[in-house]
Amino acid sequence: MEAVNITNNHMHDYLKTGYIDTVKNLERAGIKYFGSDVFETTNPHVGYLNYEFKLIEVVNGLRVGLPGYKVWFNSDNVIKKIKVDLEYMKEHTDLILVSFHWGKEFVNYPLILQRRLARFVIDNGADLILGHHPHVIQGIEIYKNKNIVYSLGNFCFGGLLSPQDKDTFIYQHTFTFKNNDLIKETNIIIPCSISSIKTRNNFQPTPLEGIEKMRVLNRIKEYSKNF
Repeated sequence: MEAVNITNNHMHDYLKTGYIDTVKNLERAGIKYFGSDVFETTNPHVGYLNYEFKLIEVVNGLRVGLPGYKVWFNSDNVIKKIKVDLEYMKEHTDLILVSFHWGKEFVNYPLILQRRLARFVIDNGADLILGHHPHVIQGIEIYKNKNIVYSLGNFCFGGLLSPQDKDTFIYQHTFTFKNNDLIKETNIIIPCSISSIKTRNNFQPTPLEGIEKMRVLNRIKEYSKNF
């Protein structure tokens, strides 16, 4: 199964036409999509800005729930909405993978808001959290034996032709079930560059090797120290 969180602050850059084109092209490509943008305040009078897609897919006999959110602030309404979603997911799925578009751009450490919200989500049933938006990598926290990947960084991003920080990584997490019970979790981090050349961004993400690979792994380790 291939799926993408469509909740982010650029989803409406080309207004309704761009949004609809994006969704249609995902459908043509057979890529599932999910996300809740019910907190959008840019133009509350335009109906398409407020969308919500809950995705539950059956993979190898297991029901996988994929909720996604864009969160800039923490409020009672945000907490209430996410809690209701997670309660629904717990009743109807075997595994919950939460995707957050959050955090401060170009900062390698998560905000207090991120950490509090992440722990709240784990407390309410999430099995894994994957974060993005800061455009740089952040650390990985293990909380109650569940992983919180605060920021994957950029991957194939067209906003900057020559960003100073081209480091990123692929995060692979494996859940092992036996008789529908989760018995084991493992993960692999694959350090990458967003470009296959160093002088500019050519939008060809490339796995790193040797010294460069270890350098990025050490960055992630450093950013994860204080969790």
